[in-house]
Amino acid sequence: MLLKPESKWTSTQKIRAELLFERYPLLKTAYELAMRLNYIFENTKVKELAFTRLAQWYNKIELSKIESFGTVARSI
Repeated sequence: MLLKPESKWTSTQKIRAELLFERYPLLKTAYELAMRLNYIFENTKVKELAFTRLAQWYNKIELSKIESFGTVARSI
């Protein structure tokens, strides 16, 4: 469930996600950041737009203070 976009979740997965994210808000943040990065790579064809979106994503990473994403951001 956490490896695919919310739009592809079944109704049962939506209920599970709601419960999970309610109890673990940091997991919800991590999921949203991962899906946002996935969206950038899959849907952005214009280089300049990609840089802008990645910069915005990077700013969200800094605010989230999730160490693992900081490693990913520095790699990019």
